[in-house]
Amino acid sequence: IVLRAGAEEAGRVLLLDGGADDCLGAEIGRQEVQARLRALLRRTAARPVAAAGPRQLLDLGAGWRLCRQRRDLYRPDGDRCRLTTAEFDLLDALASQAGTPVSREDLCRSVFRRRHWAEDRSVDNLVVRLRRKLEPDRRRPEVIRSIRPVGYMFAGFPEAAPR
Repeated sequence: IVLRAGAEEAGRVLLLDGGADDCLGAEIGRQEVQARLRALLRRTAARPVAAAGPRQLLDLGAGWRLCRQRRDLYRPDGDRCRLTTAEFDLLDALASQAGTPVSREDLCRSVFRRRHWAEDRSVDNLVVRLRRKLEPDRRRPEVIRSIRPVGYMFAGFPEAAPR
C-alpha cells in the first residue's frame, strides 16, 4: 500500500501497475489505512498455495510442493520447509528434470552461475545439506540419488508405506 501526497490519476496508475496493491492519498485517516491493511492481509493469508500458475507449482510427490513463484517448498502438512537460495535453486534444477540424471556441471551453472571444476565439492556439499532437510532416512537417500559418475537425480518423495 502506497501513501502518496499527489492526487493525480496518472501517478496512481503508475504505482498500481508497478506492483502496489493500493494507492492512497495523504489526506486519508489512520483508521482507514489500518482497515485497508487488515483487508490486504486477509486476502493474502487466504490465498492457497495452489493459486500459483500450473508451471509455478510443481508436485514433488507424497504431498510435497515446490512453488517457484514464491521460491518456497511446502511439506505435505502445508508447512513451509525453509531453504537457502542455493538449496532452492538446486532442488528446482533437479525437480524440473525429475527422473533424469543432471551433471555437476549443469547444476553448478544453474545454482552458482559458474563452471564446475574437477576438485569442486560445492554441489556435493549442497546436496548433503538439502538431503538433511528432505530425506526420510539420511543413510539411504531416496529423494535425491547420486548417479556416479554423472551427478544427481531427483527421484521424488516416496509415498508413505501403508500401516
